[in-house]
Amino acid sequence: MTARHMSDRSIKIASIRNLNMVNFYRIFDENNDLSCIMVYYDNSEIINLSETDEGFFELLEKVTEVYSLEENQRSIIADDFTRELLKTSACYRTKEYERLTSLFDETKEPDLFPNAYSHKMMLPIVRYVMESIYGVEGIKIEFNDYVREWYGRGSLNARSESVNRSFPFVIRKLNGTLYRVEVSNVLKKYKTLTVNILHSFDGITVDYSASSYSGILRVSFIGEEPVMNHVIKLGDKEVFWAKENMKPFEETDNANIYPSFSRVKWESFILPWKERVMTAREGALQYRLYSAGSNKKMFSFGICNHVLRNEGINLGRICMFAYLIFESPLKTELHFLDAVSPAHWFYRENYESKKYILNKERNQSYGDQT
Repeated sequence: MTARHMSDRSIKIASIRNLNMVNFYRIFDENNDLSCIMVYYDNSEIINLSETDEGFFELLEKVTEVYSLEENQRSIIADDFTRELLKTSACYRTKEYERLTSLFDETKEPDLFPNAYSHKMMLPIVRYVMESIYGVEGIKIEFNDYVREWYGRGSLNARSESVNRSFPFVIRKLNGTLYRVEVSNVLKKYKTLTVNILHSFDGITVDYSASSYSGILRVSFIGEEPVMNHVIKLGDKEVFWAKENMKPFEETDNANIYPSFSRVKWESFILPWKERVMTAREGALQYRLYSAGSNKKMFSFGICNHVLRNEGINLGRICMFAYLIFESPLKTELHFLDAVSPAHWFYRENYESKKYILNKERNQSYGDQT
């Protein structure tokens, strides 16, 4: 489990219990249109935050969880709008956790899946970055499929200028879903290429540097249409720039989609390094799934958010869970990741860091029913 540093406000939010009153409201004036939460609890404590304040989304999560636990135990003052938001959020959350694990059995077996995930998801991006930098240099580089790899280390093999080349690499997990890959022997002066890669619900962010080169590669899913931007600089001079609006392609096979989500209509996008991004909405739930691998072995990182919204008013979103999935003909594994928010008590206590293996008989029965 990842160690966390909590601010004084986060500690206060995490300690909320014995709710007395909750009120969601909005501030409207010439310069602001802000969602706000006021919480009165433990008969004497008050927290009042707007969406621009640190801890706003932590407070959303914590209040939703505590309300679901205490609504039948005590009298909590809340208007109809606030009560509906809290009940809807709690309902979605409980059902979605149960549905996600309904076809799985918890396991304590040790495995190397997280290490394999980091290799399969990060190395295609690193190869794409290297091809881009070498392309700016006017050098063609072709990677072969064979990669020597073990426990976060390995070697990429390629052919460039009629010479076979080897690029040793190290992959480190910095925190959450942020990884750093360091590649040696890059460019003619045998420099080290450092690539930081972050997968999040909003998209993928890659920043990198090698010798005098630096670059930023972003894939954004924030707007109506996903966009990829890529900029490379040599010193302070911009030497490469590209922008691409990503278009969805029609799925012909949902075999690599987690079974309990197969009923949801997904949009799929293929990135230049062959990573597949899938996105879906179902009521107040939003899904994002990043996948890499082959039909025989597929590695995926997924996020599910619950959007708090009522009558067109968007109060923000709560990350319900983040997970890794490994799918192969022999088995399917599900690994829950650390909670995004320290205040996410329900997820931390019941699911965080747990591992599951697909029950094939139960999965077959599920398939027969759908």
